[in-house]
Amino acid sequence: MSAIGNPQSSTEQLEHLCRVCTTLLNAGDFTCSTPLGKLYKSHISPTFTAQFDAHDKLLTFSELFKAFENWYELYPGFRCEYKRFETIVDEAAGSAVVHFELDLMYESMGQAAIGEVRFKRDLRGEWMMESYIGMRGMHGMGGYV
Repeated sequence: MSAIGNPQSSTEQLEHLCRVCTTLLNAGDFTCSTPLGKLYKSHISPTFTAQFDAHDKLLTFSELFKAFENWYELYPGFRCEYKRFETIVDEAAGSAVVHFELDLMYESMGQAAIGEVRFKRDLRGEWMMESYIGMRGMHGMGGYV
């Protein structure tokens, strides 16, 4: 198990990895240059792709974090906060999917969002983030997962 944490289960580790993402974003570490950022980035697959409603093409990890950086610059005081997770792990296949709800908090309002992150175990047994899909909704919407 990696040094990203010492959780008791794969579910806890995967949800922790998702939380680390927002920790980095909220701290402004868009290049993953801090020790936590470097550790997080070590769990990103080289073939990672991302898609969310603000972009019409698949993004690489670097492009995704650059898009987030632009969002944070556009909306000073912006923060992401997770509300809940639903995680499905297939240990035998070495695959997992994490569905989540989060609040996007702006200075004067909030907005709900949902997302999905898919993981695969690599040859070392580490969970690697393969893909991310995110979609914004209306504030007050909930109950997605």
